[in-house]
Amino acid sequence: MGSEMCIRDRYITFTKTIVILGISLILNIIKDVVCILISYNIIRTYAFGMHAKKSWHCYIISGVLFIGTATICKYVDINIYVKYIISIIAYITLVRYAPADTYKRPLVNKYKRKRYKILTIILSSLYLIFIILLKDSVVSSYLCFGLLDASLMIHPLVYSCLLYTSPSPRDPKTS
Repeated sequence: MGSEMCIRDRYITFTKTIVILGISLILNIIKDVVCILISYNIIRTYAFGMHAKKSWHCYIISGVLFIGTATICKYVDINIYVKYIISIIAYITLVRYAPADTYKRPLVNKYKRKRYKILTIILSSLYLIFIILLKDSVVSSYLCFGLLDASLMIHPLVYSCLLYTSPSPRDPKTS
């Protein structure tokens, strides 16, 4: 059953990515979506985060996150100080809550948890440095929103607001 679940999860991820890229192509934001997906997935690899219980929930959440933030990057001139505030809040969230496992995919090995936390902190710190150095560039916006999207996916408040998602087994409200 484990390999069937892995194949199904990969299929869902693949089709979801194709749908998001297709919509972004229609909206003429494909480059923005790809850049945000890359910056998000680099952090998500170590910070983990929630997974939707139903694939259509995942489509909606992913679509709103990636297409929404890409649209903002493309069409809104974000004040550099707003970008700094968003990035710092996202950074603090990642430092505090990463790695965020789920009931379906618990991270019980203490060594791995510590390793993933350290890697998340290092990568998030590098993102902050690049956001500061690149200032008003669109690349700093991609990094900022990749950081924001990753932090949203691990924040306990988002877990509790989106009742249909898998909360972390370490969330005191669900333990």
